[in-house]
Amino acid sequence: TAASPHRQPLPISRLVIADPPPAPCSAAGVSSMSGRLVDGWALAWVLRVLQVCIRGGLGVVLWLPRRAMAAVLGDDDPLPVPRRDVPGVWQKLCADGATASSEQPSPRSGHVAVMDSRRGRMVVYGGYSTQGGGRGCFETYEFRFNSGRWLLLHAGDVREASMQCPAQTCSQSAVVAGNVMLTFGGTGVPFGRVNSNKVHEFSLVSDTWSLLEVKGEKPPGRFGACITIGPSGTDLWIHGGTDAARFFSDMWRLDLSSKTWEAVQPSNDPPRSRYRHEGVLDGGRWIIVGGGWPFPSPHTVLQTVESFDFASRSWQVHECLPDPEAGCPAARRSHTVAKHGRLLWLVGGTDGMTMFGDFWTLNLDTFRWQRRDTPDVPRVFFHSAVCSKDGFLATFGGVSDIAADTRTNAVHGIILGVSSLKDLCLRELLRSGQKTSAMASLRRLGIPESKLC
Repeated sequence: TAASPHRQPLPISRLVIADPPPAPCSAAGVSSMSGRLVDGWALAWVLRVLQVCIRGGLGVVLWLPRRAMAAVLGDDDPLPVPRRDVPGVWQKLCADGATASSEQPSPRSGHVAVMDSRRGRMVVYGGYSTQGGGRGCFETYEFRFNSGRWLLLHAGDVREASMQCPAQTCSQSAVVAGNVMLTFGGTGVPFGRVNSNKVHEFSLVSDTWSLLEVKGEKPPGRFGACITIGPSGTDLWIHGGTDAARFFSDMWRLDLSSKTWEAVQPSNDPPRSRYRHEGVLDGGRWIIVGGGWPFPSPHTVLQTVESFDFASRSWQVHECLPDPEAGCPAARRSHTVAKHGRLLWLVGGTDGMTMFGDFWTLNLDTFRWQRRDTPDVPRVFFHSAVCSKDGFLATFGGVSDIAADTRTNAVHGIILGVSSLKDLCLRELLRSGQKTSAMASLRRLGIPESKLC
């Protein structure tokens, strides 16, 4: 049925589905819709959201006319041009620049971030800001990918004796273990004067910090270490890092059940000492990429990567095959890596003199590098990156100008795979309908509150 241009917008809560799901999220939401006639023109536009055009297996375009979105959300105000969620294209999800709002982090570097897939968010803590003459950052934030919104979870105050969040906030290391984010180490300002060897927990359920009480001989305090959760999911492993006077090549293991540290002695020689290197877990091995020292690296390209086998507790060096045209990535530190499928994805970094705005993949079966010539790659280092299970990679913050020593608080994202239709539709609805009435309509449909934040 054609829609009259003078017709009143239909609230989304009035839409009727002939066969509602057997176990609706909200009985009240379904009850409020039952017994009403389906408005054909509005329902047609809702179904339009579900249309996905796959072009050559590479591009997925979600398109929704502005007029239709206004009708669905009950909003007469002009709407922004609809976004296009296209795999392989970097997009700025949140603008950068100084902000007076406490809900958006200030520009920073050396922070940590993890992906909380259960709640569709990135959790960010700490870092270093040049504001106010240079300071450590004690705030905990979340960034919701569906709505594109920041939220301050904890302000943090180092003057409070009861503060449970890490006090040394620069160049910590973080990883997700079940429903918690674990952080290790870190340094304060000035860098290297006070270094931490503590492990803190941030609950991804209650959004609260706590200090993990551990036993046994502890590793020396350090920052810029590489950490991972082992294949069993029951232990935390760390490698390398620095205390500003020494660079480490040692390994430590923390049993998360007994809360006991163990100094690990590999069965062969470990890789050279380094800091700000990155790694990914690949089955029973830990792949380590890059790392170095504050001054330029003696290595010119990443011709080799190392892996640690957990079963044999041994290291192996892998010779990498170059991209036929671009060769191997330049040697670097303070970059980020993520794993999706059988590929390791590398973004940014520095060699101490040059900052990189390149994007590479490493095939974990053949160890062949491939440069990804995608536009608008973030040119940053000392940034963070997270990756969802369905292949959405996002970066936040970092040093954006090595000469001027400036930081950014921009969020960039790229789709490495194909997002689910549910996530694509919800993301468009939330980005386009920010009015209280529209959000209330979505709540009445039974969409979980965690998805609407």
